[in-house]
Amino acid sequence: MRRSLAQWAADFRALPSGAAPPTPAMTDRAALGRATYARNFDVTEAEAKALMKGRAGADFTHEAFQAAGGPGWQSTTLTDRDRAIAVIAALVSQNVTDV
Repeated sequence: MRRSLAQWAADFRALPSGAAPPTPAMTDRAALGRATYARNFDVTEAEAKALMKGRAGADFTHEAFQAAGGPGWQSTTLTDRDRAIAVIAALVSQNVTDV
């Protein structure tokens, strides 16, 4: 059974302080990750998948969708803006300037 982002977020908020967040099944993770990229690119999920595969290849796209579908990116603890700031700070701290 597939669970929505809202269901995962509700479960996460209901956890006692310090408890580990729930982890979506790998198929759910990929679907959630694809939706995350689509939202960030402001395109449909199919377009996001095609864009990613065209730029980075199928293997990297699969890995990226799996990662973006995990609790680190799906939790409501951080906003998309907060996550963007964290990513930029991580890139700057590693002296990545060509993005």
